[in-house]
Amino acid sequence: MTEALRRLGFSPVTYARDNFLNEFDHLLYTYVESGIPVLAATRRHVVVAFGHKSEYVQPNPLPNELSFSSQFNHALVVNDDNRIPYQVLRDKKQGGTDESRFEFGEIESFVAPLAEKIFLPAESFQKVVTTILDRGDVGYKALSATLSAGPLVLRLFLTTARSFKKRLDERGMGKPIVEQMYRNLPLPHFVWVCEISHMAEYLRHMVHGEILWDATRNASEPDGWIALHYPEVLVVDMGSALNQRQNLQKHPLQNSQVYPLYRSNLTDIQL
Repeated sequence: MTEALRRLGFSPVTYARDNFLNEFDHLLYTYVESGIPVLAATRRHVVVAFGHKSEYVQPNPLPNELSFSSQFNHALVVNDDNRIPYQVLRDKKQGGTDESRFEFGEIESFVAPLAEKIFLPAESFQKVVTTILDRGDVGYKALSATLSAGPLVLRLFLTTARSFKKRLDERGMGKPIVEQMYRNLPLPHFVWVCEISHMAEYLRHMVHGEILWDATRNASEPDGWIALHYPEVLVVDMGSALNQRQNLQKHPLQNSQVYPLYRSNLTDIQL
C-alpha cells in the first residue's frame, strides 16, 4: 500500500508501534487532526482513519508543564471495507452497533500519505517546536507572562497556508495586527501549526497563540519557524518566510484576547 501511494505521487511515512511506544497513538491522532486519511494496519487487516472523537473534560490530576490535545482523544472514525462505513474505533470497546471490531492497541502500524513537498514529519515537528518553546531567547517563559502562569496544552496539525489564511478574519487571532501580519506574510504551501493554550481555555476550544513552521524544511534546520505568536508579542522571521537568512521582527502586543482554535482540516459529522 505504501508503494502504491508513492507511485501516485505521495511521500508516505510509515510508523510501527514498536518503534514509537507511548507516542504511537499520539502521532496517529496528529495526522488525523491534520485531515490526512491514515492507513491503520492491524495484524490481518487495514482500515482508513479519517476522524476522531474527543471528550474535552479536565483531567485529574492536571498534566505537567506541557501536554497535547491528543490526551482528549478516545476514538477514531474509520472506514473498514468489510463493515459498514463510519465506524468508531475506540481505545476500549463498548459494544456499540457502530463500533469497529478493533481497538487502539490492535493497530500495529500506520501509513500517513504526505504530499510530495512535505519533509518534516509529525515527530520531528514536535521535537523542534518544544525546543523553541523552551529556548531562553524566544521561548514562552522568556516572552510571555500569560503563558508562563500555568501548564500548556499544545495542539499540533499540518495544513495549507491558503486554508490557514482563509479563516483569519473569522478567528480574529487575538489582535487585529496579528491577523493583518499573517494575511500579508509569505507562507509556503504547507505549514505545521502548534496552537498554544491553557487547559481551561482549550476545553472551550480557545487558544492564546501559535507557532507556524515551514513543513517543507527538515528537522536539521532548527530555524524553520516562521512566526511565534504569544499574547504579549508576535515574532515573525521574515527571512525564513522568504527562504533567506533569519530576520526577526518583534511586534509587542497588549490586551490580547483568546480566540477560536483553527477548524478546517476536519468537520463535524453525525454518527
